[in-house]
Amino acid sequence: MGHRPRYPTGPILGAIVGNVVYDPWLTSPPGSTVTMTGEGLEPAVFTIGATLIELYSATLMGDLTDMGGAASVDVSFEWDIASGEPYGNETTPVNKNTIGTFSVALTDLLTHNTTYYFRAKAEIGGGLIRYGDELSFTTLIEQIGISVDPTSIDFGSMPIGQPSATETVTVSNTGDVSVDLDASLANISDPDVYTTGLTIDNLLVSEWGVIPTVTVAIGADTGALPLVLTVPVATPVGTYTATLVFWAEASP
Repeated sequence: MGHRPRYPTGPILGAIVGNVVYDPWLTSPPGSTVTMTGEGLEPAVFTIGATLIELYSATLMGDLTDMGGAASVDVSFEWDIASGEPYGNETTPVNKNTIGTFSVALTDLLTHNTTYYFRAKAEIGGGLIRYGDELSFTTLIEQIGISVDPTSIDFGSMPIGQPSATETVTVSNTGDVSVDLDASLANISDPDVYTTGLTIDNLLVSEWGVIPTVTVAIGADTGALPLVLTVPVATPVGTYTATLVFWAEASP
């Protein structure tokens, strides 16, 4: 009895391209050749992370480590405020013809103090898509900050009922957000000569910053605000002190 080759019953897929010398287990008659295509080839992409994280921006980083046999690969990022599919946003695909890292800046697209989830994506012709792992980052929290210069003022000796010489104070925005300012008095000596006697830019302290609103942009300042103290009539001779407090809150 002669030798009878055995043939597999299922399809054969492989990553070999070209002629293959006949072997009895291949599904071809003796003496022929088999050409096998590269259906197993695919791109490989990794999600590296996020950098340059700010209040409203961040840069996403990925790494294309394998072209999958393709001449070019489209890379992008999917991202959202919720973890997992489906992602509500995708960056514009960038065509790469070589392996290597890639990045996309999300500029002024984000919300402060918010966690975002993202993953790298690689796609080649025919709709073959591969993804990197999902990672996350959290944008910065808005910081409100102001500075005042000078930090102490001495109006000197002055006649009762007459305005003092004008002193000035400047309030600067040192935070990450535009602010609205107002002012108040604290640590007032007795009797009180400041509540009715001290003005900021010709307004009583209790009125300044209320109407109109005093708004200071990020990195800006109020300019020199004039301060004038008029000691009320019938105030006993003496030395009187108070603390002028400026308050800041994020502008709507």
